[in-house]
Amino acid sequence: MIRIDTQGAIHENRALLSDFEQLYYDAFPDVNERESFNDICARINQENQPLRSVIALTYSNEGLLGGMVLDIYENTWFHLIYLLVKPEARNQGIGKQLICEELPALVGSINSDCKGVFLESNIPWLTHTDSFDPYKRLSHFRHFGVKWIPIQYVQPPLSKEKEFVSNLFLLYYPFSKEYSLINKQYIRAFLYHFYVNLGAETDGSIEYESMLNELNHLEMNQSTISTQEIPIQERSAIQFNRVSLCVQVSHESPKQENEVPCEQFHSYETDLLSYHFQRDRPITSRFLPEHSIEQIEIHFPPIYAYHSEGRTQHMANERTTIPANIKISQTHFHASENTVWSVTLMNCEDNYFSELEIIKLSSYFGSSQERTGLKDNIQFSKPGGEKMILSDFIRSILNLTQTSISIGSGIIQLDTAKILSKNNQIQINWGAFYDELTESFSNPDSPNIALNTKYNVDESYTAFLNLMCGFALGIFDYNRMGFDEVVDTLQLLKGDNSYLLFINRGIMLNLCHEDEMFESVREHIGISPYLLIPNAALNNNTFYLESTLKKLSDLEFSDQATHVLLEVRKQAEHALLKGVVNNIFHYKTEKNLFEFCSIERNHALIAKAIQGNLEELQQVVDERKTKREDQSDLFTTLLLTVLSCLQFQGIFQSIANDNFVMSWVYTATFSVTITFMIYTLLRMKK
Repeated sequence: MIRIDTQGAIHENRALLSDFEQLYYDAFPDVNERESFNDICARINQENQPLRSVIALTYSNEGLLGGMVLDIYENTWFHLIYLLVKPEARNQGIGKQLICEELPALVGSINSDCKGVFLESNIPWLTHTDSFDPYKRLSHFRHFGVKWIPIQYVQPPLSKEKEFVSNLFLLYYPFSKEYSLINKQYIRAFLYHFYVNLGAETDGSIEYESMLNELNHLEMNQSTISTQEIPIQERSAIQFNRVSLCVQVSHESPKQENEVPCEQFHSYETDLLSYHFQRDRPITSRFLPEHSIEQIEIHFPPIYAYHSEGRTQHMANERTTIPANIKISQTHFHASENTVWSVTLMNCEDNYFSELEIIKLSSYFGSSQERTGLKDNIQFSKPGGEKMILSDFIRSILNLTQTSISIGSGIIQLDTAKILSKNNQIQINWGAFYDELTESFSNPDSPNIALNTKYNVDESYTAFLNLMCGFALGIFDYNRMGFDEVVDTLQLLKGDNSYLLFINRGIMLNLCHEDEMFESVREHIGISPYLLIPNAALNNNTFYLESTLKKLSDLEFSDQATHVLLEVRKQAEHALLKGVVNNIFHYKTEKNLFEFCSIERNHALIAKAIQGNLEELQQVVDERKTKREDQSDLFTTLLLTVLSCLQFQGIFQSIANDNFVMSWVYTATFSVTITFMIYTLLRMKK
């Protein structure tokens, strides 16, 4: 390697530098991402300046192979600004040699205390012009051990005639794994020197201040941050052209008078309920077209992360905004002061949801094991309207801005006849697929050997069954699963040659094929009422039980007045006796669904915990009652003592021959004895 750090070295290696200059201009076609090569050379050998540059070149007998340009601020902050390999010399390990060997040695010769180098790289999905495949470049960097500083980085203009550049990752190459933690102040100082030495303003700069704010919010209250793996752009495999995803939310509301069901729900609800409950309905569901909206927009964050098996994976969204339709239904529970709203998100007729977008949306009711944080970062808006998180968006369209709502479990329903597999990755005979799964899962203790074999040899079966686990669990890392995990995860409640209903924790997953009812209800309700109504009843019970348990658990019984405890007890007993809906359904499928999901959602355990709190509350009330009775008995005995003293003092005075002192001694002894006997008798009665 040739190190060019003096003007003399420039003159000695003029031929190689000329080749490097041409390579430099070819490699960076975007004028905003490159400086004048003369400006770079002018910074060489500026020993007394806050910024100087070093060029390192590697070559062979045939000539230049590649090189790099390193900017150095105050001999403390090192910035690899350009890394170049001649096109015909690529895939020979030259880039790895420059990054992993030459760069640490070069930096160490200047500052032996330096632990790493800053660099940048194009974000592939935001870059339209590049001399080298940006995906491949990032892949190489990951392999070399380069890390990402997770802020929305903006490069300052490289000269007055150029613009800010926002399609770059800010990266960091730690010289060893133990240096992956980096001090925030070290990053701030680097950004400051970078901006200032390029003549960019820092005071009042929105771009600069935004980066510092993001940096401050990373790992709050910590002086260091962990550098991350460089994000990968997600690549969806399937487009679902008929899919509905129902999120159900609950909130306390005034007790509703019995209502007549709307025409969309009337026949379904009557059909679902057992005969007794048809005469005296405990619930009423209504479709609300006035709240339903065509063409809302769902906004995904540019980058999200999931955590699986001890590693963190950052992903860039393939689509950051997608259109959707939203249908709103409402279910009143007459015996409780509670309402469940069914908010059904559907793909537009001329659009789709990808499998990854379905998993993202299922994060509102799916597993939290991957800690994606998506539910706080996905936003919703009416066209051209304000972007809001889901809970705020629901409150705004339902006019519940002053009401606290609770998001419960949800439903995914999709039609496999309306899916499009990219590159034909999924090729399945759906009739046979439905039959095989129904047969296999009919005996969960002995899964079908034929299905196991097909899962292991047919990539379409492997991919789709794993994806169903992704839906059922709400996870992105579903491809790591094996057949045994698939069988454990997918619990089939009902199946035939065109219908599969799986249950897992809080999620109902329904696959159907050319289902006419699903197609018809998408015009109004949006999703099957045979799933929506039972799930609304289950969510009512979850909400009522959990809110009741929370009220009891948050209450410090010993600090509350007795009348407050009695009122809380009354409300809790009402929740258990009337607020919780029993299995009100007629058909075997819905009865089994309600019973199975009640167990899955731990309703019996929550009710048991409520009962335990009530017993503790009752014990406090009983202790206070006993204490009051003891105080009453004590007061009574004291009163008797006084009265007996007054009554018998005269008698004992005569007995004591008018000896006043002795008469009171006799009187006190007699009164205390009688009073003790009375108090003992009162206590024995309890």
